[in-house]
Amino acid sequence: LVFLLCSLSVAAQKRYALEGKLGKHDILMFFSDYSETDGASNDPRMLDVCYFYKNSLKDIVLEGRREKNGFTFFFEDNDTIFEKFTLTEKADLSLVGTWQGKNGKTLPVLLHPTSYTYLSEKYHWLDYDAADEPFSLAKAEWLSFRKDSSSIFKGKKIDWYTEVHCAAPMFRVADGYSKKELETINRKLERIHYQLAINQLGCAARYDYSDGKGMEISIELSYVDQNLFGFQINCFYFCGGAHPDVWHAGNLIDVHNGHEYELDEI
Repeated sequence: LVFLLCSLSVAAQKRYALEGKLGKHDILMFFSDYSETDGASNDPRMLDVCYFYKNSLKDIVLEGRREKNGFTFFFEDNDTIFEKFTLTEKADLSLVGTWQGKNGKTLPVLLHPTSYTYLSEKYHWLDYDAADEPFSLAKAEWLSFRKDSSSIFKGKKIDWYTEVHCAAPMFRVADGYSKKELETINRKLERIHYQLAINQLGCAARYDYSDGKGMEISIELSYVDQNLFGFQINCFYFCGGAHPDVWHAGNLIDVHNGHEYELDEI
């Protein structure tokens, strides 16, 4: 993997997208530095500090601050620091330093600036921007879907899948349409599954480690004929904040051309 520079300053904001090693583990880290670009700010705030291990893909959200020549990031709950990064920023914007666990164990850290522009082309159908959502694109590259079961809905065979890193279910249509129509509708269903999984893996808060189950997702099949396939996604989620939330999304897809109908078209 070629590492490319992905750090920019807009209105005194510098964004970092980094990839590298925590001990022997492959990790990615993303954060925004809202302090003054010369590092002399008396208000050294960092927002959206998070990282994940490649083998789990689940966001770990950190607090942190800019130091004179680098950064300190930490995960704290009830006045206990569970992990802490002490990192120095090099001229090439790489970060080098240490990670320390709750038990005092210390591991070396080396992170390089990186870009996922090539992934924005590969996964253009997900509508993620490499500059704004590098984590989403990175996760898309490593998602994996496992078939769990099959069912029959109004004469159509439905295969049910789960993303292996988290609790994100979705289905594919296995028969009942022509090969071209199956490819069309399943392409749409795959895109939805990718987005659900990426949202699930990103459902995390500063005070709690993600178990990949912060979003309770259920799928209800509702309508099917030889032209249309309809279903609803229900989601109850708590990803930090004062209260949990809920949303419902109805979907009606034309199996011939993949058009997703809006409410005012029905």
